Amino acid sequence: MDTIGRQVTAFVTLFMVIALIVLMYGIFEPQRRVAAAQQQKSSSIERGAELFAANCAVCHGPEGKGIAGAGFPLNTTQNHNGDAKRQAYLQTTISDGKLNVTGKLPVMPMWSEANNGPLNDQMIGDLVNFITYGDWTEVPALLIKAGTPVAALPTPPGLGTPIPSEVAAQYQGSGSSSAAPPPAAGSDPGAALFQTKGCVTCHTISPEYPSGGQVGPNLSTIASKSKIPDTNPTLPVTPDGLKTWIRDPQKIAPGTVMPSFGTDQISDQEMDELTKWLLTHK
Repeated sequence: MDTIGRQVTAFVTLFMVIALIVLMYGIFEPQRRVAAAQQQKSSSIERGAELFAANCAVCHGPEGKGIAGAGFPLNTTQNHNGDAKRQAYLQTTISDGKLNVTGKLPVMPMWSEANNGPLNDQMIGDLVNFITYGDWTEVPALLIKAGTPVAALPTPPGLGTPIPSEVAAQYQGSGSSSAAPPPAAGSDPGAALFQTKGCVTCHTISPEYPSGGQVGPNLSTIASKSKIPDTNPTLPVTPDGLKTWIRDPQKIAPGTVMPSFGTDQISDQEMDELTKWLLTHK
């Protein structure tokens, strides 16, 4: 075979090898991508289960069945294999929180970092993936593995969350509330604000609200403290110190679950009334 013939043969062979590689890539690349996406999704679901066990099981139950008065059930047919619209709803609810049907006490706190919460967007996405695709039997196992048996979970805060099947009967046109009863007529305006602004959701304070939430510290003797917050105390227990903490707790204690309350939520006048009332509790 002359030189030209050998060159032609080599070119044809190289062309066929390249064509074969391209063909194999076309056949197997979609499968590889599907497998990689599935692995990524499985990893996200596993992370979501761990986040749920650490942050959500107290109110929603270790198997997502909900706890009356604290958290709605999430292990539901509506959430299983939820479509994009349902997933977006869950993402928004976890990120931005959700008010009670009465429009007063919050049912869901705000969890996203954008709202001064502890979870970033990926973490919230992992939670949504777990809620819609995960195996709910994993959460009790994770709790036990972490040394927290299901029976040892703390009592959830009393958020006044209605039982879904009873929502219509309780609220449609009735104007009734599952929240704590309002303060007695003539009581301090700060006491009323403590309820209507949602403080009672996470805090107990006696004698007015001895059955408030347990997520945050008991404030019954807050005026006797020298510094706040309980973790890394740096602020004096004065009206200005309390206002600084309530307005932007993340700035003082990054990662705290205490939400911030801007002037759109508590006006300056209301803040004065609230802090003045808090400081009567010694």
